[in-house]
Parts: sequence; C-alpha cells; structure tokens
Amino acid sequence: MSSVAYPVPIGLPRKRRIISPSEWLREKVKEQQAERDATISKASVTSILADTSTLNQTTYATQSACVPVTGDWLLATFCSSGTPNPPTSTLTDSSGQTWTRLDWFTWESTSSFMEIFVCDAAATNASRTLTFTVSTAGTGSNINVISVQGMSTYGTSSVRQRNGVDNQGAVAMATTFASAALTGNITIDMYGKTLGVNLTAPAGWTTVISNSWVTPAEASGIAYRLSGFTGTTITWGSANGGTGCACAIELNTPAAGAAGPRNPIKVARQAVARAASR
Repeated sequence: MSSVAYPVPIGLPRKRRIISPSEWLREKVKEQQAERDATISKASVTSILADTSTLNQTTYATQSACVPVTGDWLLATFCSSGTPNPPTSTLTDSSGQTWTRLDWFTWESTSSFMEIFVCDAAATNASRTLTFTVSTAGTGSNINVISVQGMSTYGTSSVRQRNGVDNQGAVAMATTFASAALTGNITIDMYGKTLGVNLTAPAGWTTVISNSWVTPAEASGIAYRLSGFTGTTITWGSANGGTGCACAIELNTPAAGAAGPRNPIKVARQAVARAASR
C-alpha cells in the first residue's frame, strides 16, 4: 500500500477577511479606475516631420523621413503662400494609404492657406513620401505631420468637432468649438501666419511643431493637449504680429487609448449581482 506525503502547515491558517458588498464595490471601482487611468496615460502625440520649401512650384513633396509606427493616427498640415483661394491641393502617399482633406483656412486675404488632412486608416510602418499638388505654383510651403498613439478610430470619423478662423489680424488667435470638449479627449490646434515668427502654445497645450519659410516670411505650427480641457475656446499664447489663420480639432474619446475599460461602477455592480445570485 503506497502512502502519500502531505506538507505540514507551518503556523496557524490565516483568517479570511469578510467584507460587505459595498466595500467590495468600492475596491472594484478603484481597480477599474486605475485600469482606465493607465490606459489614458498611454496616449501620446509625436512630430513625424516638419519640412520646408522655398521653391516656386506646383508640387511639394516631403524631403525628411516619414516613418510612422504601426497603428498611428496621422494628421498633416500643408501651408503655402502665393496660391489661389480656395485651395485645391491633392495629397498622394507613396505607401498607398489614402488621406482625406478635413478643412482649409486662409490668411493674407486669399493668397496663403493652410490645409488639414487626416489619414483614412491606421498607419502602416512604411517609409513614405507625401506629395501635395496645387493648381497654381506657390512661393514656398511647410509640410507638418504628427501622429497620435492610442487611437481606435481613424479618418474623419475620429474627429468629434473642429472649428477655425481665417484672416486674423495682429491678435492672439482663438478658435471656438460649437460644444464643450470632453475631458478625456485630445485637442489639437494648428496655425499658419505671416512674418515667420512662431506662436506660443495656448496655456495648457504643448507645442509639437514650429516651422517657417522665407519666401515671403511665413510660419506654421501645431500644439496639443492630451486631456483635461472641457471648454470651447482655445487661444494662442502670443499675437500674430501680422495676419494668420488657425484651426482646432477635438478627437473622439477613443484617443485616450482605444475604447478603454468599461464603466467601472457598472462593471462592479454587475459582478455583485452575479455573486448574489449564486
């Protein structure tokens, strides 16, 4: 007859802590909120490239390396002087991905413009050249590209709202959304202007690109805020000194890191109900 050796317990067994359903609920809410906060912290905005050209031509292609990370959400601004209004630029991506023009704004009456494009799908990790073609030769341009990590929607459906202003004078330019932004959403503000001097980011926003060209002296830039904005108006931190245009966009809540965890309180209550029914 064989025998089985059992481990001998050392010390007294621990007592199980019995907690009330309300205490358990509070602990589960804390866990779910910690998971949500960790997901939100993964969101980030990165400069991919900031190119400049002073050539008089109808085609402007990126000269710097443009290599996004797989899954990135991409936005490009194309600012040009000496071109007609309204602008009719097209964007070609050598990687084969397609882009949609989200909006456009002008400064210096109708002779300079800023166009905003978003990539229609999650970025592939492929080096690419972006080519902007205009109907009339410009006198110079900036091409600025940024990426956002942690998105789950792409293209125009990823934008909750946007607004912009044209032909602003020597003032601190301000853009105003139609409705209050959601606190967990990323907001992005961008501009094009005269005199080649870059603007200070709005209070609470971070500059990700400052760019310029010199035929004539013009400037462009992009700033962002990851979360915490619940207002409608975003005002740049310095005045134009000349004329300019600006646009702000709010990305949909998934920018905080895919869809994010489910509502923690709802999840906890459902778990309590399941446990009580057993």
